[in-house]
Amino acid sequence: MRVTPSRLSRVFIVTLPLLVGIAPTRAAETQVDVRAPIVLEVKRVASGLLLQLTPERDKDQPLLARLGSLLRERGDAYPVVILVDDGAKISDIHEAEGYVAKAGYSSARTFVVSNQRGFMAELEFCAAIPTTKTPAPSVAHCGPD
Repeated sequence: MRVTPSRLSRVFIVTLPLLVGIAPTRAAETQVDVRAPIVLEVKRVASGLLLQLTPERDKDQPLLARLGSLLRERGDAYPVVILVDDGAKISDIHEAEGYVAKAGYSSARTFVVSNQRGFMAELEFCAAIPTTKTPAPSVAHCGPD
Protein backbone atom coordinates (compact mmCIF):
# COMPACT_ATOMS: atom_id res chain seq x y z
CA MET A 1 0.00 0.00 0.00
CA ARG A 2 1.42 3.34 -1.03
CA VAL A 3 0.94 6.41 1.09
CA THR A 4 0.03 9.32 -1.08
CA PRO A 5 0.14 12.95 0.06
CA SER A 6 -3.65 13.12 0.08
CA ARG A 7 -3.97 10.04 2.32
CA LEU A 8 -1.23 11.38 4.66
CA SER A 9 -2.96 14.76 4.93
CA ARG A 10 -6.23 13.03 5.89
CA VAL A 11 -4.47 11.13 8.68
CA PHE A 12 -2.88 14.36 9.89
CA ILE A 13 -6.18 16.26 9.83
CA VAL A 14 -7.93 13.51 11.82
CA THR A 15 -5.19 13.07 14.46
CA LEU A 16 -4.33 16.75 14.99
CA PRO A 17 -7.56 17.61 16.87
CA LEU A 18 -7.06 14.54 19.06
CA LEU A 19 -3.52 15.59 19.97
CA VAL A 20 -4.58 19.19 20.62
CA GLY A 21 -7.40 17.98 22.86
CA ILE A 22 -5.04 15.80 24.92
CA ALA A 23 -2.28 18.37 25.41
CA PRO A 24 -4.21 20.85 27.62
CA THR A 25 -5.52 18.02 29.79
CA ARG A 26 -2.03 16.77 30.62
CA ALA A 27 -0.78 20.31 31.29
CA ALA A 28 -3.69 20.94 33.66
CA GLU A 29 -2.87 17.79 35.64
CA THR A 30 0.70 18.93 36.35
CA GLN A 31 -0.19 22.46 37.47
CA VAL A 32 -0.42 23.32 41.16
CA ASP A 33 -3.88 24.14 42.46
CA VAL A 34 -3.39 27.78 43.37
CA ARG A 35 -6.81 27.97 44.99
CA ALA A 36 -5.64 25.83 47.92
CA PRO A 37 -4.45 27.97 50.84
CA ILE A 38 -0.83 28.21 51.85
CA VAL A 39 -0.45 26.13 55.01
CA LEU A 40 2.15 26.66 57.73
CA GLU A 41 2.22 23.82 60.26
CA VAL A 42 3.74 24.50 63.68
CA LYS A 43 4.90 21.54 65.79
CA ARG A 44 7.12 20.94 68.79
CA VAL A 45 9.63 18.13 68.28
CA ALA A 46 12.48 16.88 70.45
CA SER A 47 14.95 19.20 68.72
CA GLY A 48 12.73 22.29 69.08
CA LEU A 49 10.25 24.11 66.87
CA LEU A 50 9.31 22.66 63.46
CA LEU A 51 7.67 24.90 60.84
CA GLN A 52 6.48 23.09 57.69
CA LEU A 53 5.24 25.05 54.68
CA THR A 54 2.84 23.69 52.07
CA PRO A 55 3.28 23.90 49.12
CA GLU A 56 6.74 22.46 49.58
CA ARG A 57 9.41 23.84 47.29
CA ASP A 58 12.78 25.54 47.52
CA LYS A 59 13.46 23.59 50.72
CA ASP A 60 17.04 24.87 50.74
CA GLN A 61 15.72 28.44 51.17
CA PRO A 62 14.80 29.93 54.57
CA LEU A 63 11.10 29.97 55.49
CA LEU A 64 10.76 33.73 55.05
CA ALA A 65 12.22 33.55 51.52
CA ARG A 66 9.80 30.76 50.57
CA LEU A 67 6.85 32.73 51.95
CA GLY A 68 8.06 35.79 50.02
CA SER A 69 8.28 33.80 46.80
CA LEU A 70 4.70 32.60 47.20
CA LEU A 71 3.60 36.15 48.02
CA ARG A 72 5.08 37.47 44.77
CA GLU A 73 3.23 34.76 42.83
CA ARG A 74 -0.14 34.91 44.57
CA GLY A 75 -0.44 38.32 46.24
CA ASP A 76 -0.75 39.52 49.83
CA ALA A 77 -4.48 38.72 50.11
CA TYR A 78 -3.95 35.04 49.28
CA PRO A 79 -5.25 32.87 52.17
CA VAL A 80 -2.71 31.52 54.62
CA VAL A 81 -3.67 28.93 57.25
CA ILE A 82 -1.43 28.47 60.29
CA LEU A 83 -2.03 25.08 61.95
CA VAL A 84 -0.53 24.95 65.44
CA ASP A 85 -0.22 21.57 67.12
CA ASP A 86 -1.75 21.57 70.60
CA GLY A 87 1.65 20.60 72.04
CA ALA A 88 3.24 23.87 70.90
CA LYS A 89 4.01 26.83 73.13
CA ILE A 90 2.08 30.09 72.92
CA SER A 91 5.30 31.80 71.84
CA ASP A 92 5.42 29.37 68.89
CA ILE A 93 2.09 30.75 67.69
CA HIS A 94 3.45 34.29 67.72
CA GLU A 95 6.62 33.21 65.93
CA ALA A 96 4.66 31.55 63.11
CA GLU A 97 2.32 34.53 62.78
CA GLY A 98 5.36 36.79 62.77
CA TYR A 99 6.86 34.99 59.76
CA VAL A 100 3.59 35.28 57.85
CA ALA A 101 3.13 38.95 58.72
CA LYS A 102 6.76 39.80 57.95
CA ALA A 103 6.39 38.16 54.52
CA GLY A 104 3.50 40.57 53.89
CA TYR A 105 0.33 38.46 53.97
CA SER A 106 -2.86 40.17 55.11
CA SER A 107 -5.28 37.25 55.38
CA ALA A 108 -3.79 34.67 57.73
CA ARG A 109 -5.96 32.54 60.00
CA THR A 110 -4.55 30.59 62.95
CA PHE A 111 -5.93 27.32 64.30
CA VAL A 112 -4.93 25.09 67.21
CA VAL A 113 -5.11 21.47 66.05
CA SER A 114 -5.65 18.46 68.27
CA ASN A 115 -4.80 15.50 66.06
CA GLN A 116 -5.39 13.07 68.90
CA ARG A 117 -8.96 14.30 69.43
CA GLY A 118 -9.60 15.10 65.77
CA PHE A 119 -10.64 18.74 66.03
CA MET A 120 -9.28 22.25 65.63
CA ALA A 121 -10.27 25.67 66.92
CA GLU A 122 -9.58 29.07 65.39
CA LEU A 123 -7.57 31.55 67.43
CA GLU A 124 -8.38 35.22 67.24
CA PHE A 125 -6.12 37.67 68.99
CA CYS A 126 -7.80 40.82 70.29
CA ALA A 127 -6.24 44.07 71.37
CA ALA A 128 -3.87 43.65 74.30
CA ILE A 129 -5.09 44.57 77.75
CA PRO A 130 -3.03 45.38 80.85
CA THR A 131 -2.17 42.44 83.06
CA THR A 132 -4.61 42.19 85.93
CA LYS A 133 -6.23 39.59 88.15
CA THR A 134 -9.66 41.14 87.52
CA PRO A 135 -10.02 41.59 83.75
CA ALA A 136 -13.06 43.19 82.21
CA PRO A 137 -15.83 40.89 80.96
CA SER A 138 -14.87 39.14 77.74
CA VAL A 139 -16.37 40.01 74.38
CA ALA A 140 -17.77 37.49 71.92
CA HIS A 141 -15.32 38.43 69.16
CA CYS A 142 -12.50 40.85 68.45
CA GLY A 143 -13.41 42.20 65.05
CA PRO A 144 -15.80 44.97 64.09
CA ASP A 145 -19.54 44.30 64.43
